[in-house]
Amino acid sequence: MHRGTIAYRVGKYQEAIQSHTAALTLAQELGSQNQLISALNNLASSHLENQEVEKAVEYYEQAFQLNRRVGNQIFHISLLINMGICHALLHDYALSQSLTKQAMTLAETVGNQINVAIAAESLGHTACLLGHFAEGLQYAQFGLGILEKIAKSNAYLMGDIWQVMAENLFYLNRLDEAEEAHQAALTYRSEGAIERRIQTEAGLAHTVLAKGEPERALTYLQSVLTFLESSDAPNFSHLFLYLVCYDVLNGNGLPEAKPYLQTAYRLLQAEAEKIAPDESRKIFWETHVVHREIVRLYEALPVGKETADFSFGTTADVAANDAAARAAEAILDEALKGAVETAEPALERLRGEALLTRLLAVSRRMAETRTVQPLLSYAIDEVLQLVGAERGYIVLLRPDGALDYRVRRRRDGSEIRSGDPVSYSILNEVIRTRQPLVVRNALLDPRFGAAHSVVAMRLRSVMCAPLITKDAIIGAIYVENRSRSGRFSEEDLAPLAFFSNQAAVAIENANLNENLESLVEERTRELAQAKEVAEIANLAKTTFLSNMSHELRTPLNAVLNFAGFVMDGFFGDVNTEQENALQQVLDSGEHLLSLINDVLDLNKIEAGMMNLVFEEVDLAKIMQHLLSTGKGLVKDKPIVITADLAADLPLIQADRRRLRQIFLNLMSNAAKYTLEGTIHVQAHRLAQMVEVSIQDSGIGIAPEDYPLIFQTYRQARRNPDNVMSTGLGLPITRQLVELHGGRIWFESKSGVGTTFYVQMPIKRGE
Repeated sequence: MHRGTIAYRVGKYQEAIQSHTAALTLAQELGSQNQLISALNNLASSHLENQEVEKAVEYYEQAFQLNRRVGNQIFHISLLINMGICHALLHDYALSQSLTKQAMTLAETVGNQINVAIAAESLGHTACLLGHFAEGLQYAQFGLGILEKIAKSNAYLMGDIWQVMAENLFYLNRLDEAEEAHQAALTYRSEGAIERRIQTEAGLAHTVLAKGEPERALTYLQSVLTFLESSDAPNFSHLFLYLVCYDVLNGNGLPEAKPYLQTAYRLLQAEAEKIAPDESRKIFWETHVVHREIVRLYEALPVGKETADFSFGTTADVAANDAAARAAEAILDEALKGAVETAEPALERLRGEALLTRLLAVSRRMAETRTVQPLLSYAIDEVLQLVGAERGYIVLLRPDGALDYRVRRRRDGSEIRSGDPVSYSILNEVIRTRQPLVVRNALLDPRFGAAHSVVAMRLRSVMCAPLITKDAIIGAIYVENRSRSGRFSEEDLAPLAFFSNQAAVAIENANLNENLESLVEERTRELAQAKEVAEIANLAKTTFLSNMSHELRTPLNAVLNFAGFVMDGFFGDVNTEQENALQQVLDSGEHLLSLINDVLDLNKIEAGMMNLVFEEVDLAKIMQHLLSTGKGLVKDKPIVITADLAADLPLIQADRRRLRQIFLNLMSNAAKYTLEGTIHVQAHRLAQMVEVSIQDSGIGIAPEDYPLIFQTYRQARRNPDNVMSTGLGLPITRQLVELHGGRIWFESKSGVGTTFYVQMPIKRGE
């Protein structure tokens, strides 16, 4: 067994990457296509396990395209499965399932049972993530049945299938069967990568806890805790482990539970920011079963040190704390009735003349504030101190009636996160009636006690007053205490109502002042509005292109794959006429796929999201690869490719993949517009720069068309009818060159030919 494979199996992924990289270099030198595909596949798999998913996708796609020419059926199936796994990790579940189902269909067709089982395991895992537990269980059982039928000894795969079966059984509430399945998975995972064993032990802890055995769950959790403590930093791949740690520790009443849930939620937020398509982000938050559970538990966390000992349990819904919780709350409420206000002297209430003086001073300050946001910020700070509330919100009504939470703040001045909820029942009641409201203990109040938000947040004291000006309600001031009931009284309502009336007038005046300033600078405002409209249109275009390109790639890949398999004879012999028709399908599909990839690249560049990975690149090897590729581009034309490459071409700092794309675009352009003749490639060093030129004897460019060459979606007027071009290749090339700190230009004469020049720094920043 290759030492890279051994390192991979025992979880030493960096060592595996180094070994497989060396194997890839050797395969390239030997020129063996099968060895090259195998090396690319192994290297991609090692990057995948090392949580470098995008690198894995790049290597898998290289292997896949190479195998399209070789026609190895087993590699095709394996690569489809692996790319499906990658796209699931990138939260593109639709594409993941499409690729994996293609792999399963092909594996069944050619009788490759082991890959049918692997595909079934992958589909079962994805179904579980999406909450389709019965479907996920069926896939796992199907895969296990295949392995048992063919008597194939594969501990690695058996462990994975039993794990998928256990996860689906758990969420189907078949807990005894889930525990047995986890034990079976643990048997197969006792050797090998520690992450897999830890995942199974975490699943066992979760299952045993759900069975009502928190102490036994804690014994399974010990190795999970040790593993997380030894990790360098929180990792999204360990998200499930953090959830289980919280559940089990919280189920045992241990105070150290909460940080694990907070870490899990932060990992979720960070991962969500990486997801581009809106639909994928929606699935990420709302459908994925583990993510949904983390959000539910996090939003139910008690706030403040006074409620730190309150436990929401592990699986029971907060709303289920009904009769017993209300009885306990009533006892607590009665005990607090006699609490002395001077227990918190810093919050002692102002009364009489002192209160009036304070209110007038605040009113004067608000009237002098000319802009809305500073006014709102000052107002909430004052009202929190005035009534002694823990938390406060100023909510304004938008023209469409939606609520705009302009200020969210705690008494200590810290900001409240945007996702932290308030009681919509109480807030909506005040907006509906236009009357201020005080609630001594919301949990016991017959109007609001059953409201989900009240129960979930354990609300006690709440006050809310409307903001009304010119007989129109423009918002509300909402303050609350979650730790104590009876904190507010009817006596507090009068100063809050006075305060809200003054604040409403001040907000209206500040709005008018801001409007006046905007009128004085009308031209500037109009220019800003035009810029905003352009940015919105550009954002809409960017979002549309990203989503549309994403949706087009999934069915197009399926069409290309199956057309390729039919043409390669996977489903029977094809005659010459059929082969020609299939070749037209493949050529047109490849052109469309190229267009989609160009649109995605341009979209990334325009959105500022094109991140280059700089490394030392051998320019001579890049040029040799370019010449080899160029010969394939002109194989059906009477064109000769020549080269003049300097012997001292240096290593340069560049993004290897994008550097190849730059020169391939220029070579493709030359091949398209040259009917016969030559294409000449030159490369040499210029001090701290390198210069590459590609000269063709094609149709050339007319002077009046020069300004169009690097413009997006524009083409030169003399474009031959038989040339398919999107008008994106050269604009993308220019952007990529400039992102490298280089420059590109051309010289051309109509009817004679064109030369494109690229100069790039040898080192970044030079």
